Formats: sequence, C-alpha cells, structure tokens
Amino acid sequence: MHQLTSNLIGRGLYVFPLEWWYPFFPKDDMYFFCTEDLKDLSGEPMNRLGLFLGLPSYNFSDVVSQGAYNVGGHKMHEFVSMDVINVTKLKKRGGDDELPPDLKRELREFVTPFNERLFELTGKRCNWQ
Repeated sequence: MHQLTSNLIGRGLYVFPLEWWYPFFPKDDMYFFCTEDLKDLSGEPMNRLGLFLGLPSYNFSDVVSQGAYNVGGHKMHEFVSMDVINVTKLKKRGGDDELPPDLKRELREFVTPFNERLFELTGKRCNWQ
C-alpha cells in the first residue's frame, strides 16, 4: 500500500514540494504551468515559458504540432508523432486500465483539497478532472 500511496497518489500532490520552495524564493522567480497547456498546438504556452526564461519570442506551433518526446511509454530520445499520441489516447480511453468509478471518485475527493491549495499558492488553476 505504501508504494501505491507514494507512487500514484503522493507524486500527484504537487502542493507539498512547492510549499517548501515558495517561502525561500520570490514568487516571480517561479513559473507554474499545467502540462495540459502543452496540448495547445499554437505553441503559445511554450512561448510564454521561453519569455519567462528570458528567451526571445518564438513561434512553437510547427514544433509542438509535429509531436513529442517521452510520451506514452516511449523513451526520451524517441520522437512520437501527434497521430501516434492521439491513437494511444483513444486506446487508453477504452482500455482495461480505467479505474472503477467509485475508486476514481474517492481519489478525486482525496486530492481536491490539495489541488485547491496548489491553485491558491500559484495563482493558476489547472483543468484536472
């Protein structure tokens, strides 16, 4: 049970490490974004991250629309096209790895207060369901 808690649940409670970092570093020196933002094929979320890091503005739309690395069980050095990513998502939706509804509801109820603390701390709300 400990492994389940630390690996599946504990790693998803993002507020805890950030609550340690925020008192020591100015909030303006940290950039928080939701990984779901990276699905925006306009590339604008990547551009905003680059601007935060002091890089010149760049149109990432061609790059992000091509695909990604380290996705769906592929290793970091393997490029995965958007077509493969979309097919993998469709397979997962109908696959056996879907959680039973009662367990999904219980997990959501458990993580919701921690996510609310995270959103309050960062001033950014992610669309997690």
